[in-house]
Amino acid sequence: MRKKALFRTSFLGLLWGVWHLAADFMFYTTTTGPQYLVSQIINCISLAIFFGYAYMKTQNIWAIAMMHYINNNFIVLLSGGDVNVLQNQSVSWMQLPIMVIMNLVFILFILSPVYNKKSETDNTETKTA
Repeated sequence: MRKKALFRTSFLGLLWGVWHLAADFMFYTTTTGPQYLVSQIINCISLAIFFGYAYMKTQNIWAIAMMHYINNNFIVLLSGGDVNVLQNQSVSWMQLPIMVIMNLVFILFILSPVYNKKSETDNTETKTA
């Protein structure tokens, strides 16, 4: 189950990161677009794993929606509500390994026992195989 969950959440995170393509190149940064896109994908894969864990624990999509909202808006709220604080960011290639290390905290959730539990679909697949 862990391998399937890791693949599914990683693939979802990859799609989620690519989904931000336009915002990465036109809003968040206009100078370091490729680096920012890679950092966005790293971040999205890590958050997808964590959000998958949270969904498995809560079985509530609204909890995930609220966590996504908080993730997107926390810095804006801390800066007094000015969305422009997110513009013109700069990411170098040398920062990306550091981002991977920082996001390992989220990736550790894949080791949680909830990812090891067999779901009903896994039991059905095992019986039919």
